Amino acid sequence: MQDPPWEVLVVDGGSDDDTVTKCDGLATVLHSPRGRAKQMNVGWRAARGQAVLFLHADTTLPKAAFTEVRRCLADQTAEGGIFRLQFDASHPLLNLFSYGSRIKTVCTCFGDRGIFGRRDTLEKIGERAVNCILIR
Repeated sequence: MQDPPWEVLVVDGGSDDDTVTKCDGLATVLHSPRGRAKQMNVGWRAARGQAVLFLHADTTLPKAAFTEVRRCLADQTAEGGIFRLQFDASHPLLNLFSYGSRIKTVCTCFGDRGIFGRRDTLEKIGERAVNCILIR
């Protein structure tokens, strides 16, 4: 059986639940100080691939996510991308956030989305990489 064309890294920021146990055999677990940007920087620096996809622990990707990442990055001018939000519950505020993720502005780049980019782009901008991606 051939290995999948990706590696799965989980960067644990000192959780006190059973995250590390759940990852046993499914992912390589790395440890980092708590904080999304710190954890993301540890993760992309440890990754070996030419593209990196960041995914928050409580977020799932659409079925065709890897196909879409490959399609996007096949365009050599694309540095990366971000998936739209969709919630599994309906609430006016959640619906607003979901709709807002379709608008291409900095103000609608919420954190709990699948974010991907080229490794060489992350290396060029260094530690600021995640801070640039996670505009608050």
